[in-house]
Amino acid sequence: MEKLTYFKTVIDPSLVTLASQLASGDAFEKAWISSRLADPELATVINQLSIVNMHTLKAIAVHHLINGVALSEKLGVTRGTISKSTKKLLQLDLIQQEKHPDNQKEIHYRLTAAGKAINEQHQALDQYLDAQSQQVIGQFSETELQTVAAFLDKMSQIRKQH
Repeated sequence: MEKLTYFKTVIDPSLVTLASQLASGDAFEKAWISSRLADPELATVINQLSIVNMHTLKAIAVHHLINGVALSEKLGVTRGTISKSTKKLLQLDLIQQEKHPDNQKEIHYRLTAAGKAINEQHQALDQYLDAQSQQVIGQFSETELQTVAAFLDKMSQIRKQH
């Protein structure tokens, strides 16, 4: 089979499927997490969260008492995005805010019990996906993986050129 035909019939459909799965990962993540939460009310809260909200919860869990500026730096998003995210998380009672003892103007965030429950399931999902990915990756040599990476990089450059 000619290489371009092979690409179009075998590789491209797999890439399209993978891209679609990654693009709709938000729905997959929400369904996976909500199905594993013990509290049914929390399961309904999940549907109100964006990916940024989920990543904000995760960053607060990792860094405990953290302020908005540090959150925006850790997540690589604007302060405005963090402001909107923390406002929503506060409204949903997933985080609490408290003033820094040395600087009453500086607000720090911490997870509530509900926020911890959601974050624990999000971490479990990350571990599950890592384990599944490791199983697939383990089937290929380092050289094969380097070839795949080089191929994908070169294919992605085609649309950037024009």
